[in-house]
Amino acid sequence: MKTPLLSLFLWLSVLCFATDAPLDIIRQNLIKDCQIVSDKVESLERQIKEKNWPLIQTSFFESRNAFKKVELFMAFLDLEFVNDYINGAPLKKLERKTPDLVVLEPKGFQIIEEGLIAKDYESLSKLVPKLNLRIKEFNSRLKYLTLSHRMVFEIVRTGIIRLASLGITGFDTPSGINTQKECEIAYSALQETIGHYTPLLSQELKKKIETLFSNGYHYFNVADFDQFNRFQFIQKALNPAYKLALFAQKSLFIETRDMATSFSFSHNYEATNIFDNDFLNANF
Repeated sequence: MKTPLLSLFLWLSVLCFATDAPLDIIRQNLIKDCQIVSDKVESLERQIKEKNWPLIQTSFFESRNAFKKVELFMAFLDLEFVNDYINGAPLKKLERKTPDLVVLEPKGFQIIEEGLIAKDYESLSKLVPKLNLRIKEFNSRLKYLTLSHRMVFEIVRTGIIRLASLGITGFDTPSGINTQKECEIAYSALQETIGHYTPLLSQELKKKIETLFSNGYHYFNVADFDQFNRFQFIQKALNPAYKLALFAQKSLFIETRDMATSFSFSHNYEATNIFDNDFLNANF
């Protein structure tokens, strides 16, 4: 007769083996989707050389849409790189970790969008090739990427915070032209990522997560983004998703960030509400 401890060990071993498949699929999809971003930016670069402004605008937003599908992964894996070269705010900043005061010019999608609206061909012809090179640089590192289950759940929960704080606020879309579509894509990426784990959950938790995400899409059915109900979207969709993602992680016996490291972070991973009093770490 098996002891309870041995039975638990055997069950966890089977579970760990069974959940290798989601990691393989997520990694393969990430590599494929990042290549699509690169292809779209290359297309944008070609359109700029031809100076066809309607096609340039279409190509730019196609590139942004492709980026929004993988942003949660890219920003988690190398936030400084993304902020410096891919999608940083269109503001000058000081270079980090250098003894001299070196001012860095803004680069990436946001400053390119400003040039797009102004029809600044000179600016676009300089910025887009640099963006193309940086995306290729990031993609070249993906073949060495090793994902863990813990990382995936952190990516999902961090992506929810990003969507609530930077996405639906329009913070990283200077023109606001495509914000609604981009936020919907980012939301879909969250659903797709955690969806690789829902078959491993209890039927009750699986149904809760699937229903929650499905119901969240109706908030995007508005004529324009000014009518988007941000408060209800956070209250009814993002906050519950943030909580359920943690429950799913623990129900699968996947270690949390705080179990794996003693480092200090900007927010409390155990919080189940992004507006909890103890969500932000004031000492960080």
